[in-house]
Amino acid sequence: MGSRRGETSHEVAELCDALFEFVRAFGLHRTDETPCGVPMSVSEAQGLTLLLDGPAAPSRLADRLALARSTVSRLLERLEAQGWIGRQPDPADGRSSQIVLTDAGRQTGEQVLSARHHRLAGLLANIDESDRADVVRSLRLLAEAAHVS
Repeated sequence: MGSRRGETSHEVAELCDALFEFVRAFGLHRTDETPCGVPMSVSEAQGLTLLLDGPAAPSRLADRLALARSTVSRLLERLEAQGWIGRQPDPADGRSSQIVLTDAGRQTGEQVLSARHHRLAGLLANIDESDRADVVRSLRLLAEAAHVS
């Protein structure tokens, strides 16, 4: 049993090193720009790109972003201050509002999405084609494991 614990500790250390190496190399640690080089936080970029699919209630955005509602409220304040979002009454419940993109927000969201696709395409180009599916599968396994933890 002692050797298994040692193996696990070694695996954890390797995962930690690999994860933080990727975070730094990809630029996820930066708060002033996305890994794609767009000058905004990752949460702001993700919020805008989620809204490209259509209006959403703040609570739905909180769920999709995996952020507390109070954090999303502050995020929405920043996006609104930039002129990228507005609010409209929820057609299903007039007491609630939905978040919608302004024209400027849609343009910015599309630019973010384009930059993201360009950056990820470049990343994939540096990985052997035979390994790409394994990389995506591994990321999904990590995400699933994180949701369970």
